[in-house]
Amino acid sequence: MHLKIIILILLTLTLEAVFTEENHCSKAFGCSGNSVMGKVSRYVLYDVNIGEGFNLKRDVYMRMAMFIQAFAQKSKDDWHLVLPPWTRQWHWTTEKLHVSYQWSDFFDVASLQLYSPVIELDQFYVDWGDLVDEVYILQHFPEFYDWTEGGGGKMDWSDKWKLAECRDHPYYKKENGTFLFFRGKKHVRAKQVQCVSFQGSSAYLEAVVSSTKARCIMFDRAEIATHMMYGDANYWKCRRSMRFAKHLVDAANAFRASHLNSTDLQDGTVRPLDWRDEVPHRSAKGGPYLGVHLRRKDFIYGRPKEVPSIVDSAVQIKMYLKNLKLSTVFVATDMPTEEYESLQKLLEKDGFRSVKFVMKDEDKNRYKEGGLAIIDQIVASHARFFVGTHESTFSFRIQEEREILGFPADTTFNRFCPTPDNKNCTPPTKWLIEYPDGGNFKSVNFKHFETDEL
Repeated sequence: MHLKIIILILLTLTLEAVFTEENHCSKAFGCSGNSVMGKVSRYVLYDVNIGEGFNLKRDVYMRMAMFIQAFAQKSKDDWHLVLPPWTRQWHWTTEKLHVSYQWSDFFDVASLQLYSPVIELDQFYVDWGDLVDEVYILQHFPEFYDWTEGGGGKMDWSDKWKLAECRDHPYYKKENGTFLFFRGKKHVRAKQVQCVSFQGSSAYLEAVVSSTKARCIMFDRAEIATHMMYGDANYWKCRRSMRFAKHLVDAANAFRASHLNSTDLQDGTVRPLDWRDEVPHRSAKGGPYLGVHLRRKDFIYGRPKEVPSIVDSAVQIKMYLKNLKLSTVFVATDMPTEEYESLQKLLEKDGFRSVKFVMKDEDKNRYKEGGLAIIDQIVASHARFFVGTHESTFSFRIQEEREILGFPADTTFNRFCPTPDNKNCTPPTKWLIEYPDGGNFKSVNFKHFETDEL
């Protein structure tokens, strides 16, 4: 009898532990089944305008992840944010047209899931299928277009949304009675598609979600929704969770060690394995090299008064190297090979060394063009001193990485001027990191530019 009682107690404790685990678990974190804690599994998918680039799409992810993270905490249902496939970007010149990459090709998805309940599209296929109940294509209200196109007048900036006729012809494709979304090899089908005039932050998407009982909805043109709060501690929690995929970090670290005499241990850039264990500091030293981002291609035509010539770029790089008592510069750039070779010669003429990461043919399938850009960002973010391109989101992302790594702000927020004399050269705004425990580094006069990127 005594033995039966012991067995009964152990069985009760085991069942209790199982129920407790299920009650605090989400499928995004590795659980399975159709519901958690009696909740119904529901999904939000999203996509971004085709013309937007890689680094701006990273920013839109943050808006959606912050929305789902907050909404899921108070909802009676079990919500998941489905990560859209990475299709060919306009600046990926060598990628095939119909590629579809997972987020794990570029980011540590397990790290993302420590902040928000996100899942890859392939997991969505397994859990749900490929048929979305409802798609909402976001668009601005007509008065917004009138205002931005020079119509003038006052704008009502209050949060609002309503179902509306599509202002622009949607680019989705209709096939066999359903609508296809996402380009490339992977897609989802939709039963219903409706345009929504929307004004507000991603948090206000809750109003749209709450208006439907559909278990699976999608927001297209999600970039229309703005940030819930740009630059606060929660923003930085989400941003810190966006760690890069291990194979890209390993490639960048190997390049730093072999070409730049740089390692995390000697540079003071060692990070805890879990981003939640990071603490505020300004003690990062960085590798013995200058890191620069020189954006050329579209900026030469789109911002000709902000982009220095190759000669003027070399003059500024040499000035920074001399002041820092360094001899090596790492260059992240989209400039053609012949331009880089010209820059390299101008620097070598005065005894300076220029280094650039070049992907080998055998590495292209593994790293991809998006991975090459990330490797550039990692290496540039670990430099002793960084100089970026004015209003480029590629430079913004490097500045954010350096804030997370703990560099002194004056080594991070620097830009190339149109000419070496620094006339009409507005310094970049210092978006300083904040932590939820009060260990914050605050700044003033914030300004943010939603521009496209390398």
